[in-house]
Order: sequence, then structure tokens, then C-alpha cells
Amino acid sequence: ALGLLDDVHAEAGGTGTAAHEARSELRRLHRALLSVCARTGDVTSALAVADRVGVLTRKLELGQEGCAEGEPPDGPEGGDAITLSSALLADIDGHYRTSSEGVYAASPEPPCAAVGMDAEEWRMLMVAASKAGDWKVCISTLQFLKPFVEAAAAADATAGSVESAPGPEASRLDGLYAEVTPALVPAMQCFESSNQLGLAIRALDDWMEWGRRPPRREAAGAAFRLLAKKSEGRQVVGLLDKILAVDGREGAAAATGTDAHDYRRVLYLDAITALHRAGEYDDADEVYVAAVSEGRLPWAVRPAPGSRGDGRPGAVFLDLHGMGTAVAHAAVRSALRDIREARGAAGTWDGGDVTIVTGRGLRSAGRLQPVLRPEVQRMLTEEFYPPLSTVSVPGNTGAVVVPAGDVGRWLAFSDRQRRARMLALADAFRDIASGRRIGRSLLRVLHDHPRADSTTARGHTNTP
Repeated sequence: ALGLLDDVHAEAGGTGTAAHEARSELRRLHRALLSVCARTGDVTSALAVADRVGVLTRKLELGQEGCAEGEPPDGPEGGDAITLSSALLADIDGHYRTSSEGVYAASPEPPCAAVGMDAEEWRMLMVAASKAGDWKVCISTLQFLKPFVEAAAAADATAGSVESAPGPEASRLDGLYAEVTPALVPAMQCFESSNQLGLAIRALDDWMEWGRRPPRREAAGAAFRLLAKKSEGRQVVGLLDKILAVDGREGAAAATGTDAHDYRRVLYLDAITALHRAGEYDDADEVYVAAVSEGRLPWAVRPAPGSRGDGRPGAVFLDLHGMGTAVAHAAVRSALRDIREARGAAGTWDGGDVTIVTGRGLRSAGRLQPVLRPEVQRMLTEEFYPPLSTVSVPGNTGAVVVPAGDVGRWLAFSDRQRRARMLALADAFRDIASGRRIGRSLLRVLHDHPRADSTTARGHTNTP
């Protein structure tokens, strides 16, 4: 196939009707070859195709027709041509190449306009590299996609940004971004599988800077999982906030493959799931509460049937219907923490039982096999101290009840722990303010390292 491509390129590099006809078929030929490489993960052949396209494009730009296929054009300008495969021989050290002008980009003027690699062809190369696990090719290819991403962010002459562009212009730019943004997904997936955390964050930040739009949720999810796996829960929360703040327009979110409401909701879900699976429960709870406050996820607490009307706290009713395991965990923890903060200040609990509706598993893969119920029971016994026991609701396999006595003991213990932490903190501040801690530290240093006298310092031995 590469030999056939060389023959077509040799003919396309000439002049006349035959050369024009050959160039008109190049786009389909390039895409067909790169599509096969993408399906099979053949990054070596994909690079060979990209190199040949780059050489032909440069040749046509300079108007030199005597170059052998696979070689850069002669002359001072042609001598600067760099193929993608040769660029990978350089030590990138986590940084992108600084320029790709004139190497692969299609010239706006014929005959190069129909020859150079377009965004879809770069995406195919990225897919091949991702399947092969070649993160170096992925990071290099991203730089060649930069002009396409920036073109989707460029506003017209009367508007200085995508946000201020007129409606039709903003829609056109969103459409361009929708075409190019899928290319980031295989790169991020490759960085995730290769444990390249620094490159993943750098690529995501640069992409948002280039396009001034949020990335596709699959790309963001890969970054969330990679950060959570590295126990960087706070960075997951920070990255989520950064993505959500990029652009709130519906068109910008739609360019990522979904509407604005679903996009933000899915981002919250992906972040919570990544944090939950990595055991970063506190950060998962924080993201859940933020999603609830924004109206993207439901709050689990519901008014309990037959609640009291005398102002005293009654039974608590938690509804987990429709929640996945990770969100259900965060919902239960957040609700019980809310109970502790709102009603447990005195260390007592005069409310009733806590009923948790988990559902009967009718929508689960196995049907009639509850998924949330065993997970919630495990969490209450393993992640809370004292453990919170549960009892079944007669005739209802889709709910469990935490007895009021267990809730009261857990609240009382939490209150004692909180008071102990406050006392320890007060003692530490008192020691620092009085200077006693500094004094004790100096005495410890002097005791562990006694100062030698002058004769010892000069190398003499002290004798009685």
C-alpha cells in the first residue's frame, strides 16, 4: 500500500491534467490508509503515511518537482522540513515541538490545499498511536492539531472571543470544534494507560487554552481517573472546577457531544466515580455536594412518611433510587454528615430510625438482584465507627433501616472526637504562644547533641 502511495504521490507532484487528477484522489487515499492503521493500531505505517504526506505538501508548496519520494525538498527552505517520525527522535522531555508550520498543514492555495493532513486524518493517526500505547507519538501529534483547534476558537473580526461572537458565527465555530475535539480522547486514554500524569494534565490544559472550550467528557474522565489513581483527589476537584469554568454556553458544551446540562452532570458523575474507586471518599463527597447545589444530582434526603410536626427531628428517609454505587456512597455519607452537623452538636439523638431506600435491583443487569443494598450495608459497617448496623424492612427488599440507637452512638462518638481535636488544637496554639514548645525543642536538641568543649574541638582528648 505504501508503494502504491509513493507512485500516486510521484504523479501528483508533477504538472498537467494527470497530476491534477492524482491530487484530487489523494484525500480519499490518505484517509483509507490511515483508517486501516487506526483500526489495527499500526502506528508505524500511520507515521509512514504522515511522513509522505508531509514531504509531498512541502514539495508542492516550494514548487520543486524533482524530489525523490520520501526525501525533503532541496534548497534552503526545503532543508528545514521535518517529518513527524524524525521529530520523535529528539528528546521531547515532556514538551511539545514548538512549530509545525509548513510541514504537514495544508496550504490555503492550490495545489497543496487538497494534499495536507486534515483534522480527521490526524485523529486517525492519534487512534493508531493510542492503540499501540505510543504516548510519544500522541504528544507530538497534538501539536499538529493545534492550528485546527485554534481555528475553531477564532472569532470574526468584530468579536474578540468565542463568547462575544454573533450567534451564527459562534455556531459555526462550535461546529468546527465538534469536528476536531474527538482527537483529544485517544491521546488522553493513551496517557492514562501509560501513567503519564504530567503529559495528561499539560495536554488537557493546552487544549482548553487553544480552543477556549471544555474537552469531551471522555478526555476529562481519563484525567480524573489518572489523578485519582495517584491519590491526587484535590487535583481532581480543581481540574473539575477549571473545566466547568471554561465556557458555560450551551453551544460550547454541545460541541463536546452533549447538551450543557448533561455535560456538567456527566462530568460530576465521572469525577465522583474516579474518586470513589480510588478511595478518595472525602473529595468524592465534596464533588457530590457541589453537584447537588448546582441541581445536577439529587439530594438523597426526603421527607419521611409520617414525620413529626412538633419541630423535633423525626425519622430520616434517604432515597437512592437511580444512583450508581459511587454516587450512592457519597449521598449516604453526605446525608449522615449533614445529620451530624445539624443535629449532633450536643452528642445526642432524639430522632427516629434512618431509612435508606436502595431499590430492588429491577434495573440491574441481573434483575431482582439488589446492587446498592449490599454496598450500602458494607459501607455502614466498615467506614463508620462505631459501625452502623442495618435491619431489613418487612416485605420490602429494597430498603434497610439504621436503628436510632446506632445513630445516637455514632453521633455521640463523633462529638467526643471533635471535642478532643479542638482541645488538642487549643493546647498546640497555647504552647506556641507561650514559647514552651520552642523551649522543649531546644532542650531536646542540646540533650541529643551535647556541645563539645574547646579542647575537643581542637582534636585533644579530655582526661580527668
